[in-house]
Amino acid sequence: MVLPLIFPGVVAGAFIAFMHSFDNVAVSLFLSNARSELLPIRMWHVIESNLDVRAAAVSGVMIAATLVSIVVMERVAGVSCHPR
Repeated sequence: MVLPLIFPGVVAGAFIAFMHSFDNVAVSLFLSNARSELLPIRMWHVIESNLDVRAAAVSGVMIAATLVSIVVMERVAGVSCHPR
């Protein structure tokens, strides 16, 4: 009984936490190891070494993916689904 009632809030909280930590360079620096390079660290190196269009392209794709995921989350567990 309780889980179906709190499920939209839990999903929305998980979504917001993922979007907040997705592009966080400081957290990625601590979580990566020597063999792997995470996206925020790679973007930081591209911007730091030579400014080219790759960083802008990746940023545009990330913005588009965020907007699409927001629309999907609104459809799945949005405020418009629950009557007042």
